Amino acid sequence: MLIPVLLTQLALPGPNPGWDWPGPPSSLIRVVTEGSFQAMINDFKHAYGLQRMPGVTVTNRCERTSYNRSTSTVCISPAMINGLARLGDGALVFVVAHELGHHLQNAIPQLVGPMPSRTQRELQADCLAGILLSRNDKLHMSDQDVQEALTAAQRLGDSTYDHFNHHGSGEMRMLAVRSGMRYGRQGVRDNYFPLFCGLEGGGTKKRLGDTSFKAAENMGRLRFELRTNRLKAH
Repeated sequence: MLIPVLLTQLALPGPNPGWDWPGPPSSLIRVVTEGSFQAMINDFKHAYGLQRMPGVTVTNRCERTSYNRSTSTVCISPAMINGLARLGDGALVFVVAHELGHHLQNAIPQLVGPMPSRTQRELQADCLAGILLSRNDKLHMSDQDVQEALTAAQRLGDSTYDHFNHHGSGEMRMLAVRSGMRYGRQGVRDNYFPLFCGLEGGGTKKRLGDTSFKAAENMGRLRFELRTNRLKAH
C-alpha cells in the first residue's frame, strides 16, 4: 500500500515532556496515515460496497491545516504541528486522524447524507478520527495519548454557533472523539454515538441531519447562552 506522504522534516519546538513518540512529527504523521488508511479498507470499504478505497496524499507544505476534497489531500501546517506538539503527540495524532476522517467522508458520501451542516461534518469527522485511531494497528495509544487527543479536541472547539464554519464546541468535539474511540475499541455505541457519528450496523447510517443531532447542537448553544448571560448578570 503506497500512500504519498510528502513531509518536510520539522524539529520539535524545544523540550516537551508530553512528546513520547520516538521520532520527529513527520514519522508519527506517516504512521497515523498508513494505519488509518488500512483501517478504512478493513472497516469501511466492504461495508459500503466500494471496489477500492480512494487514495489520499498527506503533506505539511501549506499554511492552513485542511482537507482538499478535489485533490484528496490532507495538509497539516507546520504551525499547527508545532502547536500541537506542545500538547503532546496524542494531540497531533487526533488532528491528522480528523482530516483523514474528512477523506473517508469524501470517499463514502452516504456516510454523511444529503446537505449536512458544516458542524455536522466536522463532528462526524471527529468521531471517525476516534474510530480510525482505535483501529490503527500501527499505533498504540497510551492513556496519556488518549487524554492529549481529547484535550486537543476540546481546545480546538469554538462557541461561534451561528457561524457557517462552526466546528462544534469543545465539549461536543471531545464527546464525538471519545464516542468514536469507544466504538472502535469495544464496539459500543454510547449515548453520543447516534448524535455525532451517525453510523448504524450493516453499512447503513442514520442521517446526520436528524432531530436528535439538532437537539444536541441547540442544547450546546443554549448552555453557552446561559453561561454568557450569567456572566453578564454578575
